[in-house]
Amino acid sequence: MAEANKDEADKCKRVAQTALAGGDSEKAVRFLQKAKRMCPSDASIDKLLEEAASAPSSCGGGEAGGANPSASRSTREPQPASEGPRYRGSASSAGAASAKRVGKDGGTYTVEQMQLAQKILRTNDYYQILEIPRDVNEDAVKKAYKKIALKLHPDKNKAPGAEEAFKKVSKAVQCLTDQEKKQVYDRYGDEDRIPQAHRHQYQQDFMTPEDLFAAFFWRRAPPIGPSSSWPWTV
Repeated sequence: MAEANKDEADKCKRVAQTALAGGDSEKAVRFLQKAKRMCPSDASIDKLLEEAASAPSSCGGGEAGGANPSASRSTREPQPASEGPRYRGSASSAGAASAKRVGKDGGTYTVEQMQLAQKILRTNDYYQILEIPRDVNEDAVKKAYKKIALKLHPDKNKAPGAEEAFKKVSKAVQCLTDQEKKQVYDRYGDEDRIPQAHRHQYQQDFMTPEDLFAAFFWRRAPPIGPSSSWPWTV
């Protein structure tokens, strides 16, 4: 089964690399997410996800440093290594990070939003997801959740993988603010390592991500239909 997963993950990686070469970074991200689910220990997938996140959008041809789709493979290949530092360090790259991209459903998102979602999806440790030390109190956990949830809520973040990342953050905060769940999680260090005998009790009473968000941010009944402003009531 593990060998079959690796073969399927390799196929997804090849599709993603072809999509990247053709300028379709969004398709690359989708297939890399699928590969990561099948083979989470493959570090090369993380590297490709970072490359896809910083790659220029196919609808933005003409950006400085972008590859011409008709250019040869040898011309395109060196670019990801040089684009990484340029994206992190230059003023022009900061503008590129905040530039809007259009998803398959027509929603827009920025590179920064996509990178946040991918970072959370690649991280299994709940403390790292919320960016908090292991000895913090419950108030600090809730504060960290508020900060991240506002950036990931599906009404605000349309980046590929953002909805799954939002669910993951919801589960992390519910685990770390419930003393029984937290004790089980801290004992084993990873939800996947929790023995079956303890797993049933651990998995009980989790709220949906939407209900948890409402409990944190709404001080009145949630609005019906699209909200006129963001966030609603904080």
